Amino acid sequence: MSRRGSRGGLRWTGWPPRALAAACLLLSFPPPSPAAPEEIQVYLDDMTAPGRFGLDLHNNYVLSGSTLPDYAGAQPPAHVYRLTPEFYYGLSERTELGLYVLSTLPAQGDANLDGAKLRFKYVAPHDPASGPFWGANLELGDTSRRVSESPWNAELKGILGWRRGRWMLAANPKPGDAEKVRAMDAGRPAPEQVAAFAKEGGLKSK
Repeated sequence: MSRRGSRGGLRWTGWPPRALAAACLLLSFPPPSPAAPEEIQVYLDDMTAPGRFGLDLHNNYVLSGSTLPDYAGAQPPAHVYRLTPEFYYGLSERTELGLYVLSTLPAQGDANLDGAKLRFKYVAPHDPASGPFWGANLELGDTSRRVSESPWNAELKGILGWRRGRWMLAANPKPGDAEKVRAMDAGRPAPEQVAAFAKEGGLKSK
C-alpha cells in the first residue's frame, strides 16, 4: 500500500556501512522529548502517478515524556500512542494531494480522533536520475486542542535534494529553521546540538 520508505527531515542513502552506523548512533540518543509529532516524514521527489490513490501509516509512541499538559487543554504526552493514516492522490506528474487523519490513544482513557490535515505537494521538473530537485509541501489542519494549541494551523515545508548515483541528500526546511540554528548554544557539544535540532523536527536521518 505504501511507496514511501523515507521518514524524518534529512535522509542520506549510499553511505558506507560504518559511516551509516555512526550517523544512526549519533541521532539515536536525543534528550528526552516532551512530546512526539503526529507524523515524522521526509518529503522527497517521489510522486504518485496521476489518477492513482495510496495509503501510508505513520505511528509513534512516547515511551518517556511529561505527565503535565504543555498548555490548557493539551494532552500530556507521556505514554501516548499516535496513529496517523495518510491518504494521497496523484493530481498530475508534478502535484499530489494528501490527507492525514490524526488519532491518539493515551495510557489511560479512550482513543481520540484529533482532526485532519490536508496537504498539497509540488515537485518541479528535474532529472530523476541525477542532480538537484526542489519543491514544496503545504499542510492545512483542523485539529483538536489535545494535540495543537492552534486548532486551525498551516505549515509550509520546502523540498530540497540532490542525488548522484547511489548518493542522495534531502531536507525539508521550513520558516523558522534558521532562527533555531542561530539559537543553538554554541558551547554545547555537536551531538547535543544535532539532537536538539532534531527534537524540534528540523533534522532527522535515516
